[in-house]
Amino acid sequence: MQTELDQVNSILAFYEEIGFKRQNNPLYPQDDLNDPLQAVRNCGQALDCSNWFLDLAILHMYFSGDAWMEDTECDVCEENEVYTDVLQEWSDISQGAFLPQNITESWESDEGPIKVTFILNSVKREIEPKWDEDWLDMDVLDQINEIIAGSGRSFEISTPDQNVMVLCLTPEQKARMIKERDFPFTERIIERVAAQQPLVRQVL
Repeated sequence: MQTELDQVNSILAFYEEIGFKRQNNPLYPQDDLNDPLQAVRNCGQALDCSNWFLDLAILHMYFSGDAWMEDTECDVCEENEVYTDVLQEWSDISQGAFLPQNITESWESDEGPIKVTFILNSVKREIEPKWDEDWLDMDVLDQINEIIAGSGRSFEISTPDQNVMVLCLTPEQKARMIKERDFPFTERIIERVAAQQPLVRQVL
């Protein structure tokens, strides 16, 4: 019978197998991360095979070079230039698929319209986030995915609550995460909510 530690180690091994690189998140005490079982307990996640969001916690703690996770209510306004910072952070997890330079964020008023311009592969690009008070518009990832369509990767998200996880994946990685980990990508969460199904991991 698989122990709780075996369960955590098997999740870590799965993500390493599909190409994620172990990189401990500096936001967590490193002594805690040396004990994966205790680290999971400390972040409040149930070590239960039905916990659909356990993988998100493990990715956030142990694969910070591949996984970005933040609260989407993050004081978005002109003076904070949140999109400028976020695009750079998404670049850092993109595995080379999205490397924008000279990022510039402009607002016509406190409520937009907002434009973010950058240079990618020597071409000037522009995205237009929608103003939503102090919330981050995650739909800009659809615009970015159109721009990087030829890279072999796309940005994918999971939104268990107002926090969101962003990953930059190959189609093969995403397919395996769904098949082998029943990963809660946002579109799958929406489908289950619409079908009034419980948000639990289906044991595969």
